[in-house]
Amino acid sequence: MVAWTELFEALQQLQSGNDEAFATIHQDFESRFRSFARSRMGRERRYEETDDAVQDTKLRLLHAFRSCLPDSEAAYRAIVFQHIRYAILDLYKRNRHEISKHASVGNLSRGESFFQQLPGNGGLHESLVADAIETLPDECREILIYRYWSGSSIAELAELFEQSESTVKRRLREAQVMLARTLKDA
Repeated sequence: MVAWTELFEALQQLQSGNDEAFATIHQDFESRFRSFARSRMGRERRYEETDDAVQDTKLRLLHAFRSCLPDSEAAYRAIVFQHIRYAILDLYKRNRHEISKHASVGNLSRGESFFQQLPGNGGLHESLVADAIETLPDECREILIYRYWSGSSIAELAELFEQSESTVKRRLREAQVMLARTLKDA
């Protein structure tokens, strides 16, 4: 991790038009973000896609830091995290159907027990479960998939979605109930 004084100096240089100063900023977040993005992809590690997400974040941050100068390390970290969150959500959205398909067949670390408990799961076709997951409201579906597909904790989800842990738990329960009802009727 790069010291805040060095980062602040690089940010000031970047605002003055010195794009080479961005290398210091990139060095601060790149390796940690790459490993975080890969861990979010769970067992299906798509290194090429996570590398693309890192590049996308790099471009977003370059643009963001050209136009605003954070006044503290906390503000800097908040901006970096916000753009990393956008990249992770974009990565998720590009793989949404495939993620739902993997979730449906119980290919999940923490999710196996949940999906095994669904009514009649033994006879369900994976596309039926994937379709049922797609019918969930966005906020519930994303939390369900992140929780069971990538194995994210409630605290990680709360931070990622910028919601309280109780809201994340409530949406997760809602998603489970709606999914179980949909599959029971199928």
